[in-house]
Amino acid sequence: MLPPLWRHSRLGQQPLDPTHTPEKSMELVGKEAYTLAAGLIEKDLGFKEKEPPPNYEWTIMVGDLPAAGWEVEDAPDLSIHDWNTGVLVHPYALMKETVRTATSIHYSSK
Repeated sequence: MLPPLWRHSRLGQQPLDPTHTPEKSMELVGKEAYTLAAGLIEKDLGFKEKEPPPNYEWTIMVGDLPAAGWEVEDAPDLSIHDWNTGVLVHPYALMKETVRTATSIHYSSK
């Protein structure tokens, strides 16, 4: 939360605008950020998204499970890193269950 705008006087600190609130501060900051971003985009200096990851299908199979008595509590998730640099390329993709048998389970993520 941002504090209201203040001015100093002999009587101490007083708000510049008595109706000023923290929400108003956030609104002003948001408007200024939008104006700055619009100017950067006009100069072709704005944010550019990274190239999306290739459209691979990733699959995982967990097998040799007991014939009964097992359950899945959480689906696996997948993050893709560049093996050469270690840089995170595609963070956190939740995998979906595709096939289940009595002793195995298959997951897929595209």
